[in-house]
Amino acid sequence: FLYARYPTSSYLKSYFPEVSFTRYNTAQLVKWFSNFREFFYIHIERYVRGLIASGVKSADSIHITPIHELCRTLILHYNRGLDMKMPLEFPVAVEQATKQFFAAIRSGADAKPSWKTNIYKNVAQFDQPIPESFRCENSFKMRS
Repeated sequence: FLYARYPTSSYLKSYFPEVSFTRYNTAQLVKWFSNFREFFYIHIERYVRGLIASGVKSADSIHITPIHELCRTLILHYNRGLDMKMPLEFPVAVEQATKQFFAAIRSGADAKPSWKTNIYKNVAQFDQPIPESFRCENSFKMRS
């Protein structure tokens, strides 16, 4: 999830060639990513609403670094043991999502149904290829 927020199930399956995928475990895999995305967006939206409540007026003042509180919360959720390094692109994706939520909420777009759809599409553009080191045969050898 740190690399790709919207991978296809066939793409994910390619990382586990030893698993005999069925519609049930494929559905579970897709569900996990859906839950990961939900956690990601809920925390970003909550953070943005807090910024707005505290008086932040411009998305230009939002800067997310790898040590930023929001980034660390997300990383600790997805990588509890901190056994792999955070990809350099992850804080960029978090910052862009945060700025997009900020702009949408400040403009009142959050009053409309499905207001997050454009944000989801934009965040999907920040997906990166999952490193080969994540393929099952390489296990955790190269992750840290």
